[in-house]
Amino acid sequence: LVLEAVKNDGLALEYAGLGLRADRQVVLAAVKSHGHALSFADVALGSDQEIVLEAIKEYGPAWAYICPELQAKQDLLVLAVRRYRSDARLPHLPYAYQVS
Repeated sequence: LVLEAVKNDGLALEYAGLGLRADRQVVLAAVKSHGHALSFADVALGSDQEIVLEAIKEYGPAWAYICPELQAKQDLLVLAVRRYRSDARLPHLPYAYQVS
């Protein structure tokens, strides 16, 4: 039931129990629907490269919710910037990469 809900609206993950927020399959489905759902997922899933990639592809600012090791990957940073908007600032983006 929860899996179907997050497939339709990834932000429904906010109302899921903690165990479901840590369930890789549920979180992956949620971020494919809406990348911001990563903000409601168990923090450990912010280091899962597949989940992170799907979240950023759908919603560039999801970059703020990923682990520092993946934030250091330039390909993910470039994807986040391109996905968000070239004229905007991403939250938690290193100053050197922010667009003025």
